[in-house]
Amino acid sequence: MPTGDITHIDHPLLAGLSDEHMSKIASCAWGDRFEEGEHLFRVGEIANRCFLISAGLLALELDAGQRGVIRTSTIGAGEVAGFSWIFPPHRYGESGHVVEPIEATVLDGEKLRKMKVEDHEFGYELMMRFATVMLSRLQAARLQLLDVYGDHR
Repeated sequence: MPTGDITHIDHPLLAGLSDEHMSKIASCAWGDRFEEGEHLFRVGEIANRCFLISAGLLALELDAGQRGVIRTSTIGAGEVAGFSWIFPPHRYGESGHVVEPIEATVLDGEKLRKMKVEDHEFGYELMMRFATVMLSRLQAARLQLLDVYGDHR
């Protein structure tokens, strides 16, 4: 839960954001710490939070049935976890398992959704920033698939 008001958020995702937009984000943000072994979110849970990581490591994982839980990537400082707050059905599509203690700014996804609908310029700015991160993750996943399934002659 919120640990206090944030007046300034130093994270690459928000670099260059206008003061007005930064104020909106700060109004629904708080700092938090998560210990090794905790889950920030799990597959299928309601996605109502986003995490701007400033320290630590988070394993992004999927349950592969009989193959067990598979780590798809590991992210750390300067990265973002939990995009599912943006799009319906607003459920996390993967799990986030803390590998090294994490310090993060937590964003309230429900409040952000309301604000982006009320202020289309703000919504566009958020979507462009999150889309850039999502595209980067998609490209990394493609490279990972090439490494696993590529031609190894």
